[in-house]
Amino acid sequence: MASVADEKTERHDQASWDDDPVDRKGSWEKDVERAGESAVTDPEERPQEARAVTTSAPDNDPRTDDARRTLVKVRRSERRGLFGRFTLLAEVEEPKHYSRTTKWFITFVIAVAAAAAPLGSAILYPNSIGMFVALRMLGGGASASVQAVGAGTIADIWDTKERGRAMLEIDDVVAGHLWRNKKRKLVTADMYDPDGRTAMPGARKPLTRVASTRSVQQASRKWAKISKMILVDPFKIILYLRFPPVLLTVYWASLTFGSLYVLNISIQDTFHKAPYSYSDLIVGLLYIPGSVGYVVSSVFGGRWLDTIMRREAEKRRTEKEAPLVYRPEDRMRENAWLGTLVYSGALIWYGWTAENGVIWPVPAIASFFFGCGSMLIFSMATTMLTEFMPRKSSSGVAVNNFVRNIFSCVGGIVAAPIIGAIGNGWIFTILGLWALSSCSIIWAMRRYGQRWRTTMDAKLD
Repeated sequence: MASVADEKTERHDQASWDDDPVDRKGSWEKDVERAGESAVTDPEERPQEARAVTTSAPDNDPRTDDARRTLVKVRRSERRGLFGRFTLLAEVEEPKHYSRTTKWFITFVIAVAAAAAPLGSAILYPNSIGMFVALRMLGGGASASVQAVGAGTIADIWDTKERGRAMLEIDDVVAGHLWRNKKRKLVTADMYDPDGRTAMPGARKPLTRVASTRSVQQASRKWAKISKMILVDPFKIILYLRFPPVLLTVYWASLTFGSLYVLNISIQDTFHKAPYSYSDLIVGLLYIPGSVGYVVSSVFGGRWLDTIMRREAEKRRTEKEAPLVYRPEDRMRENAWLGTLVYSGALIWYGWTAENGVIWPVPAIASFFFGCGSMLIFSMATTMLTEFMPRKSSSGVAVNNFVRNIFSCVGGIVAAPIIGAIGNGWIFTILGLWALSSCSIIWAMRRYGQRWRTTMDAKLD
């Protein structure tokens, strides 16, 4: 599934350079393209600028993007995917040409699908620990692709200038697990015979007399290849961590995600015991303030993220009519500072108030601010990863999920023992100061981000 999102994005990146699907460009579009070509000074920056040119319009243009774009549908017989010809929404040549209503409908479906797995695991409790572990593994495997593929889909249908707002609709609703484009590879394996000859669709392989030993060797190679695709190839996404922009962004998001799990364990562990001694129902209600913080940050943070990126792009524009050049690292500005300061401060606030048995609204308010601050980091990281690797956006989100779930797993395991040993105050002070040290990433990304991204683009291409 991830490969479909990646292939669509790659096709858009290639097509947006030269081709207009219906060749109906207005005069202002041609002027913008000529201005974009003259404004490019760095050859390595040209692909990103070209994408910005083809999706940007003059500020005073009265027409909306949806009004000037013609939707070119793919014929039902040529649609990709197992059930492509049965979908309610038609596949189109350029996903960004969908109407805004359709885009928000797709975003809503992804958000609901992403929320289903964690919601079900939080409400439905099995009868035994064995059933619990088995069902959680099945649920995680079934829902693993939602966030990675969903983020890739969001990157496919939304322009860069609007992507931050849309990405917040799906980010952090589910802790996605590692999932790679196994389906594409398995299909590809079936298209080739063991000798490397291409098997045309619908054509039968010629019948030959093959010795039993030869047949065994062929079957062994086939299953070895399939096993490698399933067990080894998915972990190739880890190689993306060799690029500093990906590594630093994933590290920051993973640290924040791990802190979230430590906080969740602490709420359950602390408020069940004296001096609070609350029932299960009341303890469950204490998770609401943090959830409200996520919602508040989702409503306002997405627009802020897009506003920051547009502001930074306008600062670099040398001429009024020149196209805007969007860079992923531009999203890491004052929003990152504020998000880290708020959620790290909220951790320390919660830790010492819970440690000293302060009345419950005080640590609950701290949980609210943690939700606000951490969601800013989650959304920023997810959106940046889809833009650092525009042709492999699903893979970028997948590697983020892989690493951050390791942090959350470790945090969930060690939280209760450490709280019992040193208390809430010290464990959350350590986490808060650790989070504050991550602010150095903002400086590093601002100073070296463009150079790192240029090197990464060259290697990925």
